[in-house]
Amino acid sequence: MTSIASDSGSCTAIIDRILMGRAGAPADVEDIMVFLASDDAAFATGAFFPIDGRMTIEGESADDVSGAAASVHIVSGADSAGYRVLPVEDPEELASVDALRARVALIPGAITRWERVAKLTPKPGSQIAVDDTVTAWRQLSHAVTHQLNHAADTLNALTVLLPPDGEFRMPYVAHFPVARSALEAASLALWIVGPSDPRVRVERHLRNAWREVSADGEMMGAITRAVAEDPSLELRHMLDRGRKQLKAWRRKHVDQIREVARRSGVPDPTVSSRTVGFAEIVRESTTAVGLPGVFGETVWREISGLSHPSMMRSVRAMDVEEIVDYGDGTFGAMLTSSAGKSRYSVEAAHLAFITAVERFGERKFMPDDSHARKLSAR
Repeated sequence: MTSIASDSGSCTAIIDRILMGRAGAPADVEDIMVFLASDDAAFATGAFFPIDGRMTIEGESADDVSGAAASVHIVSGADSAGYRVLPVEDPEELASVDALRARVALIPGAITRWERVAKLTPKPGSQIAVDDTVTAWRQLSHAVTHQLNHAADTLNALTVLLPPDGEFRMPYVAHFPVARSALEAASLALWIVGPSDPRVRVERHLRNAWREVSADGEMMGAITRAVAEDPSLELRHMLDRGRKQLKAWRRKHVDQIREVARRSGVPDPTVSSRTVGFAEIVRESTTAVGLPGVFGETVWREISGLSHPSMMRSVRAMDVEEIVDYGDGTFGAMLTSSAGKSRYSVEAAHLAFITAVERFGERKFMPDDSHARKLSAR
């Protein structure tokens, strides 16, 4: 008899059905086993706790939710023909569309799961409760909740742009900025709530807070300078007050970040003008879903370029077909959105989202260890 573990073909077939993209390990079930065996689970009766990497979602397998299209079209842009809709007939491209729609079909279930987790109040003494005590008025759970709400909303928008059922017409580029927003929000939440070390969670939360303060300060500073340079706006009388308000606003948030950093014993991010960027956030959070960090970062960089009108990025990342040679060294081309890249962008955002939701839910109930208790006592 050949075991599944020793049969590479069987292993591959099973892993292909697991949305987390990897096989399970003993460590994946240890925490839930400890929880179910403890007094904390005394009121959990007749419940079903799937620990299968989301191989099943709400009673359905990933194979059951594929959205086979009645007809599939894709929007193209061409030098000589403008903006037009073309049928998809290539078998490989149709397979990518099927895989994309199967993934999109999982989004409503993931959002439903998030709505349940969002309503859960952190148990006293849990990891999130301790994190919130440490971060005081900059509560970590509030930030993560906002990030996951942002991710849920943009993922939901993808179900409209890329419908899992019925007629299908893939946009030219409109879904890429939405997928990028979902990936950034979900990855940020996972980047913060994912680490088991409470100090790392608090440090990352503060680094993100400093990123937001710096970005908003830069935006408001740019507006103030624009007003100062354009007398036609007739708002110069408001400049002094605006500058004072901006300075006070920035000082308040910097003081808050520094106080939390001091009390928790983590590095103060405000001592440096450098702030964390989404390339780093997405790369580091991708490892938490069991994939190489470079996968998430590459997807993010590609769809970031497709979120702006970059001819170079479009030629590099989209399907290009030469349709006319002008005879002078230039040619006209038709650019078509890649179903494969669309699929990977949605997969990356969805995996980051469901993993962040599960980690957040776990930390709302998992008791803090002695290290975290010392942290909150400072």
